[in-house]
Amino acid sequence: MNQQNAAVLTHAIKDQQVRFEQLKLLYKPTILVAASYAVTALILLLSQWDVANHHSLLLWLAIMVAIIAYRVITFLLFKKEAADCRDTQKWDRIFLTGTLLSGLAWGASGTLFFPIGDSLHQIFLVFIMTGMAAGSTTTLSPRRETVIPFLLLLLTPVAYRLLTEGHLSTQLIGGIRAIALKS
Repeated sequence: MNQQNAAVLTHAIKDQQVRFEQLKLLYKPTILVAASYAVTALILLLSQWDVANHHSLLLWLAIMVAIIAYRVITFLLFKKEAADCRDTQKWDRIFLTGTLLSGLAWGASGTLFFPIGDSLHQIFLVFIMTGMAAGSTTTLSPRRETVIPFLLLLLTPVAYRLLTEGHLSTQLIGGIRAIALKS
């Protein structure tokens, strides 16, 4: 093996090690994230119960439970199987899948449970979405490739609904959400 090939191999190994450390940082808060998802999902369900379709709320909650289970199971498998830094691409894909599913489900709630003309429930929904966004920026920050898609999936639907609500105040809030997505 010549010196150039050795340097390339060394760089690839270090890159693999960095990705593995990033994955450990991403998986580490999984139990706490799962618990916060469960509590927040229940709060969202209860807060929108009077204004949203009950079947839709319960179906959404069931989907959230399935996503939470997926995240916890993959965390446990990662802890068990990923003792070294081999196969980081596999664990990266698995984590990204859970993140995208979470973003889709939370984002869907911004459309499905957005009560037209009910400012109080709209504000509560936006409050929950903003909290989810804030939490995700800390837990997903080790990999930009995970945080940006999650935020787009989470915030785009509710920002769109706010912008198209027809009231200046909701349009301004929607505009702020859209600006936050750009930065």
